[in-house]
Amino acid sequence: MKNKNREKLLCATVAVILVLSAFVVGIVPVSAQGASVTRVLPEAVKTNQEFAVTLIQSGFFLYGNVTETLPAGFGYVSGSYTGKGNVTDNPSTRKLSMEFIDETSVTYRVKASSYDQIPAAFSGTYVAPIWNGTHLVIESGTVGGSQEVVVDGTLPYTTGHNPANGATGVPVGTNIVVQVRDNGSGVNHTTIKVTVNGVPVTPGILPIDLTLNFSVTYDPPVNFSYGEVVTVTINASDRAGNAMTTDKYSFTTETGVVAGSIAGRITYTCNTTGIAGVSVNLTNLTGVVKTTTTNATGYYNFTGVSPGSYSVNASKPRFWGNSTAVTVTDGATTTANMMLWLKGDLNNNGLAADAGDLAKIKDASVGKISPDWKYDLNDNGIFADAGDLAKMKDASVGKIFLT
Repeated sequence: MKNKNREKLLCATVAVILVLSAFVVGIVPVSAQGASVTRVLPEAVKTNQEFAVTLIQSGFFLYGNVTETLPAGFGYVSGSYTGKGNVTDNPSTRKLSMEFIDETSVTYRVKASSYDQIPAAFSGTYVAPIWNGTHLVIESGTVGGSQEVVVDGTLPYTTGHNPANGATGVPVGTNIVVQVRDNGSGVNHTTIKVTVNGVPVTPGILPIDLTLNFSVTYDPPVNFSYGEVVTVTINASDRAGNAMTTDKYSFTTETGVVAGSIAGRITYTCNTTGIAGVSVNLTNLTGVVKTTTTNATGYYNFTGVSPGSYSVNASKPRFWGNSTAVTVTDGATTTANMMLWLKGDLNNNGLAADAGDLAKIKDASVGKISPDWKYDLNDNGIFADAGDLAKMKDASVGKIFLT
């Protein structure tokens, strides 16, 4: 009871002060300094959301009156005013008049519109006595501080997925990129959460064109596996607190490279007999890839060969070397058979430097027949010259082996 009587007495005293001050000095125009009222609003709210508006005054002498004009579609929440004085609500004009009584700040609550507003604007004025150092004067002015709030009922969403939902054959070293956008108050980037295969990850988040839309990029520390189904989830809220529906999507990485193989048999040119101990190497543009040796029946095999173009090269002492081009495909075996020509076996009967071979090189050396590469026994690029004839003669009597 004592407190109520005190407030009544205070109100009566203030009322007398206002009347006397107005009578003596009138109302000081807005440009006068000394008092101020600052409004504090959230940046964004949901549609139909109730939220608090705080008014902070400076310079009032015991009492002041503030009139707020609420944005279209907004309504005062009855009974929410925290001040000591009275509050009057006029829904038809959306004007809210409230009294400050010996207090620095007051709060009232409003309900936002049922539709999006970007933004919704508040306005307000105040009237209060101030002490100018010698006497009281009445000052009026406009409420400063926050003037607008975004009303946002639209959920954020994702777009620009790379890889796209359902994509296949995606490189195992891919990054995951997606845009998180909002058509209302903008995305609250601190709420963006990403998981990859159920594990929370930390992506890079950058604004798009200086807006409140964001590009999200996750660079995995290690490559994905071949043929892996990668599942991604994205969650985010906007500045009004609207949470998007979880975006869950997946893509499949490329199938791993399946190695192929090369197999073949090295035989004599004169028959189908396999040649044992032949050195076989596999080369590509970068050099030698693999080497092996033929078995007792002339067979060789290269396994684990990556798809691509190669040369298979065969060599053995006393034989002319040979090579062939091959192409290896995923998981397939490529056959590469070759024949080797015994050096000095010009008549191709399986015997080197026999009488028939000696006769042929003699005829070639005097132009009776046309020689070819098999006649270049000394490897100088000249077919059936004197050096070649000499080597054949020595080999025919067992002095040397043609290698």
